[in-house]
Amino acid sequence: MKLKSTFSKNKITKFFKIQTYVNAACIGQNADWQISPKELKAKLGEKNLEIIAVLANLKLPFKVQKTIPINQFNAKKIEVDFNKTYVMVCQRGVNSYRAVSKLKKEYPALKVLNLTGGISSYKH
Repeated sequence: MKLKSTFSKNKITKFFKIQTYVNAACIGQNADWQISPKELKAKLGEKNLEIIAVLANLKLPFKVQKTIPINQFNAKKIEVDFNKTYVMVCQRGVNSYRAVSKLKKEYPALKVLNLTGGISSYKH
């Protein structure tokens, strides 16, 4: 017996564009390590801000200083400047939070933040 699809590909695509993605891993994230899209927009252009994307080929509406894919991310190999604030970004905010956690473990006093909800929550 062959089942007929009740949803077209376009309907499914539209559904995922309008629905909010929530990952269970986000629930336990440290609120002190977060920066909202609105806060990030206000800080863009500051000289002491460095943005690092943890996904290759991530399309962003702003300039990033580095791209380090999460599977290659090694906090011990990153040269940090304690006068800077680092913001990690990814698609949904899960991988960038992993990067923040690794940096905080290696450098507890470092100012490093995760873009809450990732770039998918960032409206131009």
